[in-house]
Amino acid sequence: MEVGKVLKWNNYPYGKFEGKTKPRWFVCINHTGKIHKLLGFSFSLYISTTTTREAWLEEGDYYSFLPENFLPEKFPFEEKCHINYNEIPECVEEEKIINNPDIEIKGELDGLTMVQIIKGLIKSDLISDRIKDDPKRFLDEIQHKLDRL
Repeated sequence: MEVGKVLKWNNYPYGKFEGKTKPRWFVCINHTGKIHKLLGFSFSLYISTTTTREAWLEEGDYYSFLPENFLPEKFPFEEKCHINYNEIPECVEEEKIINNPDIEIKGELDGLTMVQIIKGLIKSDLISDRIKDDPKRFLDEIQHKLDRL
């Protein structure tokens, strides 16, 4: 799975909203590297969740790093949302995503949008250095995608 893919995880098992299980939306922001696969290790993805809660939007908050909301007319989401920089991205084995019938790949974000997301993640105090250890790798992969357009 490539960086930039948008996932809808129906029946998301690790969080409930008002006591109910609901779908959760994620963007694939990084992976552990293809060398892991070659060496026989599991290949994991870092996925960052989105939020529709606008009450969290404040000047200077991490959300302000995005140039705009993810509007469903322009992006592969069903309602207006933002990357949730107040939640640490999850690390999930790729096989668990690919083989899960509750997870749908809804589309892909363009390179410029991914650059904005990555810049926001790099500025976040909540994201561990392990995840953002090599931001150049994130941006290089995105640049590679842009070069293919």
